[in-house]
Amino acid sequence: MLKAVDHFREMGQSTSRILIFLSDGEATIPAPVKERIITELKKMKVHLYLLGISLKKENSDILEIVEGVQGRFSATESARELTAAFDEIDSLEPSMVEIEVQGKSKELYPMFALVALCLMFMVTLLRNTLFIELC
Repeated sequence: MLKAVDHFREMGQSTSRILIFLSDGEATIPAPVKERIITELKKMKVHLYLLGISLKKENSDILEIVEGVQGRFSATESARELTAAFDEIDSLEPSMVEIEVQGKSKELYPMFALVALCLMFMVTLLRNTLFIELC
């Protein structure tokens, strides 16, 4: 999760940040790391959504992080439930994404095709003239 926070810090220019985390919850997270994750997620105002696959709710470090940042947890056991969880997140976090295209694109293949055609013409011409006279 700290890598995701670093990514938000480096690349995130948006005002809303969403982290969707898919986990089985079996990995243990040391208490200092847990506190750092919670602090960083709160500071960056990241909305955390945990999709748990066969996640056991008792003694789960990842659930403590979700609770610490007032995130949301969805238990998902099938593809249908996973799709429903993503649909719910989509309805809770609507946002517009704008992509700017700068400059004009220029196709380069005509230049290379023309060079290739010229080379083929020269090889054919040389083969039918110069090489015939030498042989």
